[in-house]
Amino acid sequence: APDGTPIDLPALYDGARMQARPSIDSPIVELNLSTADGTLELTSAGEIVFNISAAATSAIVMQADYLQWVYDLELFKGTGPAEVVDRPIEGTIVVWPEVTRAIV
Repeated sequence: APDGTPIDLPALYDGARMQARPSIDSPIVELNLSTADGTLELTSAGEIVFNISAAATSAIVMQADYLQWVYDLELFKGTGPAEVVDRPIEGTIVVWPEVTRAIV
């Protein structure tokens, strides 16, 4: 809220979903997160928690020194034609391979 009071997200929304793609019009979904599968969580403290496993991030195929994807996050209430969607965040994700390694 504008006054800094946390917004109870589960009281306002039924869930959330987010996709990351190489470009807006790409059919390839590089990252698919949702409250339905537990990879996103809405909290009563107004937080959106990302639960991405090590297995999921290690499965990302690095085709260059880094990857750049576009994304948006949708918060929704209802289903079908009655579904109402808010899109509070959109932008770019840059994915770098692991940099820190054990020193031998």
